[in-house]
Amino acid sequence: MIKCYPSYYKNFKCIADRCHNNCCAAGWEIDIDEESIKYYKSVSGVLGDKLHKGIEITPPSHFILKPDGRCPFLNSKNLCDIYINLGEEHLCQICSEHPRFYQCFNDVIECGLGLYCEEAARIILSESTPFYTYKVETNTFVHCKYNKELYSYLRIARAKIFKYLSDTSIDIFSRIKDIVWYAHTLQQNIDFNMMDNEEIFSVTNYSKSDISFIFDFLRTLIPNDQNWPNYLKDCKQIIKENQNEFSKFIVETHELEKYLENISTYFIYRYFLDAVYDEDALSKVKFMAISVAALHSMFFCKWLEKNSLSLTDCIFIVQKFSEEIECNDDNILKIYNSTYELNEFSTEKILGLF
Repeated sequence: MIKCYPSYYKNFKCIADRCHNNCCAAGWEIDIDEESIKYYKSVSGVLGDKLHKGIEITPPSHFILKPDGRCPFLNSKNLCDIYINLGEEHLCQICSEHPRFYQCFNDVIECGLGLYCEEAARIILSESTPFYTYKVETNTFVHCKYNKELYSYLRIARAKIFKYLSDTSIDIFSRIKDIVWYAHTLQQNIDFNMMDNEEIFSVTNYSKSDISFIFDFLRTLIPNDQNWPNYLKDCKQIIKENQNEFSKFIVETHELEKYLENISTYFIYRYFLDAVYDEDALSKVKFMAISVAALHSMFFCKWLEKNSLSLTDCIFIVQKFSEEIECNDDNILKIYNSTYELNEFSTEKILGLF
């Protein structure tokens, strides 16, 4: 079996106490795997007592968070007492794997880093080279049931998308728009079981769409932070009141082209091949396009606020967006379903966002 990794994967290392959005203090319930529970029960002394008091043993076993949402083993210096005293090898599976993700396709496991981690977001946004993956042989084997012909078709399509996204002779918004139309055509082929070879080409005949609906829709999703819906509401209003500044924003923030390219590529890498299981490639591409359109508008709001926009600003916005949207499977599923159920998420309307 082969494991595939994005080129930037090996650059990741948790920045621990230097992280501004520490996942150990985010109020997330952290489940503990059985092997780790067994080991933690064997620990004695002061740390053993703390482990016994700070863990709910009854399945699903998890750390008992403090009232402020902090993990009980996150000390006053924002460092992990388990890591310090027992070593990285004795972190539970979730803690040792975060923010990594894995997608299994029989002979291939694709690995990546999630944007919901501040350091991972920095690495992904900062990547200056075109996207590529490297491969490592492994003895692991995972059996998955899916249509192998569809899998091959989607892999070829995804390679074309990656190549098109890296073509800097075309502005990033046109690249995304053209890829949405390409996915629309692919989906028709999948629906009629044709699997025809298609190419990505420029789309020019479309009407502009209002981004406001995207912010209204995102407010209907399940928030992690209760302040998130109000933030989206404020963004919508700011954009509405400052439309005349948008052209200036585009001119003054050329660096965003690469950030948006990297974000687009991330969404395609992470989600596109999931279509092998539900035969729905279009919703995965629309999810990417909706996310990029929303993030670009959020960047605009930050630029208006500061009269400038830094990489750090973009990292925090992207990390927060990912935390609110990607960290809840129900939110992702609702977006997928809405790309078919809502007229505002039709292919034509999404094209109009760009």
